[in-house]
Amino acid sequence: MVPGPRTQSGAAGPPSPAQWHRVLTLLADISLLIGTRAVWATAASHRPAVAAVISACYASILACGVLALVVRRERSLARVDLCVLVTGVTLALCAWTVLHHGSDEALLTTQAARQVAAGHPVYGQPWPWLFGHGVALTPTVTGGYDLTYGYPPLAPLLAVPLLWLGHGGAPATAVSTGALVAGTVVLWRMLPTPWRSAATMVCLGFG
Repeated sequence: MVPGPRTQSGAAGPPSPAQWHRVLTLLADISLLIGTRAVWATAASHRPAVAAVISACYASILACGVLALVVRRERSLARVDLCVLVTGVTLALCAWTVLHHGSDEALLTTQAARQVAAGHPVYGQPWPWLFGHGVALTPTVTGGYDLTYGYPPLAPLLAVPLLWLGHGGAPATAVSTGALVAGTVVLWRMLPTPWRSAATMVCLGFG
C-alpha cells in the first residue's frame, strides 16, 4: 500500500477583528477630540494639572487610533475599546472639573437640594438672589424669567449628598455628570463586544 499524502492539522489562530469593528472603534476614538480644545484652554490657564491630564488623553486617543488599525486579534481590539472608554470618561471628568458651574437649571436644582436638606418647600419659591453673576436666565412667555424650580424632584434628592461640593451649580452638574458616566459604562457592558465603542461615541463623543 502506498500511503496517501499527509495533512498537517494545526490549531486555528485567534480570530481577526472585522473591518467594521475597526472603523467603529476609530470613529469612537476620534469623536473624543471634539469639544476638548476649549476645556484644555480653560484648564491651561487655571488648572495646569487638569490640562496635563487632558494632554495625556490626547496621547491616548492617538495611540488608540493607531492600535485600532493595526491590532490583529479581536481580544486586542476589545482592549482598545476599553481604553477608548476610559479615555472618554477621563475627559468627561476633566470637563466637569473645569466647567462645573452649569446653567440656571443647575443653580435652581442645587438650591432645591438645599431646601430639601433644610426641610423647606421646594416648589413655587422664587430665588432671585441666585442669579446676577453672568448666568443666563430662562425667559418666560410673559416677559419675565424663571426664578423657581419647576422640574421633577429626583435631581434635587440625588444632589443632597453632594452639597458639600460648594455653592453654585456644582452639586447638580456632578449628579448629571455621574449619571452620564454611569449610563455610559452600563451601556458599554450591555452591548456585544464589537458594538461597545458605539456607547462611548454616543454618550461621551462629539463634545
